[in-house]
Amino acid sequence: MNKWGALAQTMVREHDPDRYDSIPSSQRQDYFSSWGMRIETQIQSVTNRLIETELSTPEYLDEVGRRNMCRMQAEELVLRQELYETLPAAVTQDGDEDSQSEEMIEQAELEGREQVYLEQIAEALAEQDEWTFERVCWYRDLGYIPTWAKPSRAVLDQLPETMRSAYAGKTS
Repeated sequence: MNKWGALAQTMVREHDPDRYDSIPSSQRQDYFSSWGMRIETQIQSVTNRLIETELSTPEYLDEVGRRNMCRMQAEELVLRQELYETLPAAVTQDGDEDSQSEEMIEQAELEGREQVYLEQIAEALAEQDEWTFERVCWYRDLGYIPTWAKPSRAVLDQLPETMRSAYAGKTS
């Protein structure tokens, strides 16, 4: 069992004991091993997508740091979707269920998990990166045009009119 399977087993055992007890003890090892492998595969897939979003390659140490950051972002995204949201909703001090978690689950059901990953990746990158012409076109090719992005006027001037309208009044 990899570290993600062990984490899933611990989280379910501690936070959803009824669910944990419903898994026959003879099948728990296989169940959580399989879950851990799925999480690892998805983390690697999201990591690769994050890495591919970079259009230029910095020096070696910067590249290593960037890849590690992409890996950690991918782990956070996948674990939230695949593990944490499968556990019972957290209860606040007022006794209200955590509505943010419920909204994320509804969003994932409506848009599909891959689209949610792309949006979260795009939002994370938007905070760090300049919106170049190539970056905007990359998102367009994915079928996702982030309307909250703020490309520069020079970038906007290069875009086709159909894309320009999505960014009207949002230049940086």
